[in-house]
Amino acid sequence: MSAITAEELKKLSVAERLELLERVWDSLSDIPDSVPLTEAQRDEIDRRLQHLDRNPESVESAEQVKAYIRDPKRPR
Repeated sequence: MSAITAEELKKLSVAERLELLERVWDSLSDIPDSVPLTEAQRDEIDRRLQHLDRNPESVESAEQVKAYIRDPKRPR
């Protein structure tokens, strides 16, 4: 892999940098166990999972969230 310098990155447009960032992020999703979590992140995940276990009714489906976002009458 060829290295890219900070100066070369700065020459890219915002759109190009965002695309590069998206590609890097997507490549990390292929190996989720290799991405380290901090103790605080792990604690937060555990806290949220415990909340979900105790309150399964407190979550909404992806379809419900999308419908809310697309609702032109929702408060802004």
